[in-house]
Amino acid sequence: MLTAQKISFIKLYKAIFFLLSVLLIYMAAFRSNEIDRDYKNYVEIFNNINGIQKGKIEITFIWFSQLIKQQAGGVVCLFILYALLGIGLKIFAITRLTPFWILTLLVYFSHFYMLHDLTQIRTGVASGLLLISILPIYNRRFIQFFILSILAVLFHYSALIVFPLYFLKPDRLDKRIYFSILMFSYLFYFFGFSLKNFISIIPIDYIQTKLFTYISLANQGKDIPTNVFSFLQIFRLLICVIIIIFYESMYSKNKYSILLIKIYVISVASYVIFYDIPTLSFRISSYMGIVEIIIIPFLIYILKPQKYATILIFMICFFYLSLNIFYIHLLNI
Repeated sequence: MLTAQKISFIKLYKAIFFLLSVLLIYMAAFRSNEIDRDYKNYVEIFNNINGIQKGKIEITFIWFSQLIKQQAGGVVCLFILYALLGIGLKIFAITRLTPFWILTLLVYFSHFYMLHDLTQIRTGVASGLLLISILPIYNRRFIQFFILSILAVLFHYSALIVFPLYFLKPDRLDKRIYFSILMFSYLFYFFGFSLKNFISIIPIDYIQTKLFTYISLANQGKDIPTNVFSFLQIFRLLICVIIIIFYESMYSKNKYSILLIKIYVISVASYVIFYDIPTLSFRISSYMGIVEIIIIPFLIYILKPQKYATILIFMICFFYLSLNIFYIHLLNI
């Protein structure tokens, strides 16, 4: 039975979480036009939305832009809408997938908030829908999953990658298989295997156009090469090893753990598998990598005592924040 003191703490905890969530939505909606890389690009697309070539950008962005213009709204309304959707969906998912609300929010803020919801705002909504789709995957509700996946694709075409995730088993994890996925991804890299020809047969005009653009940039050396041995990638490989080895400890405390672990391993491996198309490698990996915001706080289930695990999570957040601001320069500050 909960004591009055415990109930008061829970209420305060939830209040702080939702206040922080509102603050994140506000900052994303009303940010300066100089703070991130893509703000001005979105403004330009919004201002010229009626002249955008069909298939050039996802249909939801076109619909929202046209609707806002019809109501005499400005581009700020578009950013408000995407902030509400992208961050709101993640907030909803967090409250359903984990008990560590504030820690998860901190991990999210240190990386994916800046990457998705301040920069790649269309991906921000799609990644929120991916997190929510964990629920119907676990409960084997295909119709719900399919609807969420279609919606995600309408916000960003990279969400096509989510459809096979439904076939992941939510209650079993073979360590050998998932260690092998990581190992074979690097064998792909070392032996120079390429998926360019395979993925180019996808029968969707827009997808083919995008892929050929990515491939062309890679062939011309105009894309930043995929660094499969970067410090960040090695760190994520280490996280994969830890959560695979100790998945039982996580699963005994959280029923969604196995699904989250599987998606995270696939995300880390995909960064290497698509190494020869750097843009695609980054997009697929970072899109599915959103599950990291739930996974990292689950280290509390593995490391004892809990206070040391919490300190480690804060250190990881500080590392991500420093990396994104001072090295990757996701924000112009």
